[in-house]
Amino acid sequence: MSQYDKVFDCIKAIFTYYAERTDILKTLSINYLLKKNAMDIDCIATLAKLQNANNVDYAQQIMVIVRSFIESSILFIFLLKNKEQRIQYQQDSQLLLFKNAFMEYKYALTGKFDTLMAQSGFTKELLQQGMIDTYNNLSDSNKTRILTEIQQTEFVFVQTTVSKLDDFLKKFKPISFRVRTMWKYLNDGIEINGKTIEDLTKLDYNTASQFTHNIYPLHRPCIYDAARICFSLANITCAIIKDEYKQEVSDDVRQQIFNAYIILHPEDSNQIQ
Repeated sequence: MSQYDKVFDCIKAIFTYYAERTDILKTLSINYLLKKNAMDIDCIATLAKLQNANNVDYAQQIMVIVRSFIESSILFIFLLKNKEQRIQYQQDSQLLLFKNAFMEYKYALTGKFDTLMAQSGFTKELLQQGMIDTYNNLSDSNKTRILTEIQQTEFVFVQTTVSKLDDFLKKFKPISFRVRTMWKYLNDGIEINGKTIEDLTKLDYNTASQFTHNIYPLHRPCIYDAARICFSLANITCAIIKDEYKQEVSDDVRQQIFNAYIILHPEDSNQIQ
């Protein structure tokens, strides 16, 4: 058992409380992100328990999940406050799948993978058909966007199709992949105790990113770092949901939040009893 189990249980209690008392689960994009964040917490809690049980240091792997948790929490808040961006998030996700299919086809054209493709039964024609099938499954607005970029009235492969798609997709990076852009949007409209979302998350995001990008472990993270960051993000999310839906947490959840805070900050226990 991890000494921070009650902290992770508290975070899940916050998410569960609002999932049951708001319409978050009725909207695909924010539904997905809230559930994804809850699963991130489950994974972190499980690895924290395994670390104690197996005497293996999983802290760096935990911080990789923490970084993802921070990103998806910021995206959740961004979409919660910007309803018009929710459909765009799904549209952009579709285009990313199309980009994946295009990259497979593009690399096949180099000839570097001919032997591997022959062994696995793939051909350039099959990959091209995969692109066409992916295109056919896109929304009408995404189809129009692609046709506009390649300057065609229908999606067919002509001499310039690949080069124009390459130019477009190289530059395509949706807002959901740009934390700094979301910070900029959120900084204009949200303050918590005089601080912006960027103020409250940037340092932890940068630290977690360094571990994700395999900084040499001159200083290793600890489970406390992960628990503190996750608890902070959960409370920020809680504050935004509370403001959006005018829904306070129950006394039971408020007590869990208090208990989790004292676990992380025992030095404050005498001051806030």
